[in-house]
Amino acid sequence: MFNSVSAPASVNRTGLNPAASTFNCTSSTTTRQVQIDHLYFPHIIDLIWSYMDYPAVVACAKSSRLWGERAMDYVPHVALIEFEDGSVVLRSRDLEWPEAPAILFRPCSFLGSVSKVLGGFEVVDIFFNTDDGFKTAFKSNEWPLNYLRYTTYDVWPPFHDFPTPDENEPEEVRSATVFMEYRNGHFFYDTVLAVVPCNITSLTLTVHCYSNPTMSSPLVTTGHVNTLISLFPGLEAVKTFTVILTGSEASDPSIEPDEQGCGCCDIDCAETVLTLASTSLVADCGALCELALLAILMPKLKALYIVGTELFRDVTGGYGYLYWGPFDAALDQEASFNDRPSVSAKIDPMTHKAYEEYVEERRYRLQTEV
Repeated sequence: MFNSVSAPASVNRTGLNPAASTFNCTSSTTTRQVQIDHLYFPHIIDLIWSYMDYPAVVACAKSSRLWGERAMDYVPHVALIEFEDGSVVLRSRDLEWPEAPAILFRPCSFLGSVSKVLGGFEVVDIFFNTDDGFKTAFKSNEWPLNYLRYTTYDVWPPFHDFPTPDENEPEEVRSATVFMEYRNGHFFYDTVLAVVPCNITSLTLTVHCYSNPTMSSPLVTTGHVNTLISLFPGLEAVKTFTVILTGSEASDPSIEPDEQGCGCCDIDCAETVLTLASTSLVADCGALCELALLAILMPKLKALYIVGTELFRDVTGGYGYLYWGPFDAALDQEASFNDRPSVSAKIDPMTHKAYEEYVEERRYRLQTEV
């Protein structure tokens, strides 16, 4: 059910775009030569840096800035790499976000300097690099799977779920968004994600789906949940937990969600909960539950948002088998199996449109766009 992915050891893309350039990256231990074509892979620079040794990245910083300036006249998506305060910084020229720089780290450098660096930047993009190759193929314009975005900001008006001792001093929200994939019953992400900062107050799992994660599945077991627990330690401070579904299994765009119907409205939830008690766990809730059951690790959790189930329909035409009544019962059942208190947070399924209106456009993009 759970599969780790990792980055290739090198990157080499060619093309006919006039902005394609060749440059040398040299350090005391590494020499690299890479031809880049931003027309076919706008974020290729970002990926190259994530796959290089940290000393090599630092050595390339100044020369790559000059290369980026020359390429700007040709390619709107060019990314600038700069060396600032001992960190390698990424800026994308034509994106409104991040307004502050994003920082590229290998896990070792992230673990060693995160407390020093995070205070000076609003958005941190962290890429993980291991020795294995990709387990799935990607289109040229897609981001890698092993990707984490860390943001810090003061609480925004829509987030009333964060009570503070003094309303005049809004609580700082520390957010981590993990981008991952789901296909044919398996979630793909990097096991290095154990480096997710332990003091985050908001965790978002954004899942690009190539198959329907809400379909009935017998894969939700205590063992799988324990695997998730081992990958995401230190979630005690989380107050908002969000699972966002995106992907290719979209429902008919001409049909409004209310017209399609929702499983939790088409079924007697009380009866389903009784049925659940006589069977095993939450098979009828689909593989999505394996992610959402992380809520049992969050004693301070105030709200659990499930976004995007309107994109998926089973063969009977509804929203699949993601019924919130049995899902709520499953949280309590899993909590008891793991000697943890029951989850008291409200479960709030939302459409993408409703969620974007709720959190505002900028935060929605940071949580859904890569």
